[in-house]
Amino acid sequence: MMGETETMLKIFLAEDEIVMREGIRNNIAWQEEGFEFVGEASDGELAYPMIQKLKPDILITDIRMPFMDGLELSRIVKQELPDTSILILSGYGEFDYAKEAISIGVEDYLLKPVTSAQLLEAIRRIAEKIYGRRGRQEETKNEKEQKTLTKRRLFRHIVSGEHSFSEVLKEAREQEIELAAERYNVLMLQLFFEDGTETEKGYEVAVDLPGFKKDEIQLELNDGYLTISAEKGLDKEEKDKKDKYIRRERYAGSMSRTFYVGESVTENDIHAKYENGILTLDVPKEEAKKVPEKRYISIEG
Repeated sequence: MMGETETMLKIFLAEDEIVMREGIRNNIAWQEEGFEFVGEASDGELAYPMIQKLKPDILITDIRMPFMDGLELSRIVKQELPDTSILILSGYGEFDYAKEAISIGVEDYLLKPVTSAQLLEAIRRIAEKIYGRRGRQEETKNEKEQKTLTKRRLFRHIVSGEHSFSEVLKEAREQEIELAAERYNVLMLQLFFEDGTETEKGYEVAVDLPGFKKDEIQLELNDGYLTISAEKGLDKEEKDKKDKYIRRERYAGSMSRTFYVGESVTENDIHAKYENGILTLDVPKEEAKKVPEKRYISIEG
């Protein structure tokens, strides 16, 4: 019986012998065993559209059926629903049938007559493989997500100046994240692009610049390096009802970061937009005309 925390696997049956079909459907306590019996059909031709709709985790099919046999059904299902596991039932023990079933990718092959206990045992074995495969896929997904989050955090440390470059590299090594780059700016761009959205023609990346206005931000492209700089100075005053100062403050802030985008990229290739404290850049990955001198990029918003 499957664990309560695991999702029930869906079972579909294709069998032309009505007695056999009813016996499989009725003689196994599917839900108690952790499965959901979602449908049945008397031949492959009828089964196929139902399988497309129901997307079962396990297909149980006879080999010899009218209109479309079990091998042909299995072949089509594996092509369109590769994650569906297939269990073949057959009254024929010929090697050629078993050989073809293996080549298609069938999980198991049982010879009739088969008891409910034998069938259930085979289904349990297949279920264990499915859960194991899903567990490995989930672990791989979680590892990738964790690395992405870590890279994003490391990048923000660099941009904000909270940590030195050597500290970031040390943490990257401890996390077994490769940040190989010849230059500091290249490293930041690699991190940034991996965290951004890759499009057909380039990358869309975003830079958080809270507190800055559009006219306080400047983008400069020089010999393949894109520099983002922002600077502001603000005087704040408060007066009482008699127009006397009760508080006067002066503070300033600035930032400047440089990224290597490639010597072939021009200012016309990069699109910049600033909204709600976020600077969005569309940076191409295709080669463009080389920029021989400094150029400035306008910011929309």
